[in-house]
Amino acid sequence: TESFRQTRLLAGEYTASGMELIHTLAKAQSLAIETAYCDFAWPTVTELSIPAGAILFTSFSTHYVPKLSPDFINQLTQFQPRIVAHFEPCYEHCDSTTLLGLMRRRYIEVNDYNRNLATLLYEQQQQGRIKILEERPAVFGTNSLLAASIIVWQPNLL
Repeated sequence: TESFRQTRLLAGEYTASGMELIHTLAKAQSLAIETAYCDFAWPTVTELSIPAGAILFTSFSTHYVPKLSPDFINQLTQFQPRIVAHFEPCYEHCDSTTLLGLMRRRYIEVNDYNRNLATLLYEQQQQGRIKILEERPAVFGTNSLLAASIIVWQPNLL
């Protein structure tokens, strides 16, 4: 955390209890973190003043939106980020040839979690709107049926 002491940290969170937890954890680490409400259903996502060139992270948040629209990419690129890093469960990364993969897919379906994040990102890349820099399927998570993938991309800002 020492390397982040001088970095402006912002956190968008959907719940009041989540914002409270962020403040508690930040205080324990002697970090100042500005928080505000965040909702991927809003056209502006958040009221945080995110500077151009920021690094945006999502973590176990997009999976609550069953089907992301292409507007999701517009919502994130409006901030002109340097990169966007998703730490999210990806339905498309659940191997349909293994029992574990099939169980993961079913878990996502039963809970009505997101089923198109990776597909959407690849469609946006094909359209020349973003460039995917790194992808690591199903690499971690405390719930073995909801393992997070890492997908890092950058917008192709014109």
